[in-house]
Amino acid sequence: MAIDDFAAHTQPQDPVPAAEPSPLPDPRAVVVDPTLTRDEKIEKLRRWSNDAQSMETANAEGMGGAAAPSNLQAVQEALRSLVDVSTVPPPVP
Repeated sequence: MAIDDFAAHTQPQDPVPAAEPSPLPDPRAVVVDPTLTRDEKIEKLRRWSNDAQSMETANAEGMGGAAAPSNLQAVQEALRSLVDVSTVPPPVP
């Protein structure tokens, strides 16, 4: 193998692109999930809300480097839609 051939085979490859961060969960999907009861939906969204609040607190305090995205507002809106009885559709007979 000639030196030029060797150099061509040992050149660094393009770095593997960093994985895209996973998208934030969509709280609206929880609200319309037919496999969950209303109470299960509320519990799941409350957990997500607590997680998002913790993330926003960490971001505000500069913890963990770059600020992570938050979907706190969307989670709280979805939670309110389940807790506010006037916005919950009646059960299907």
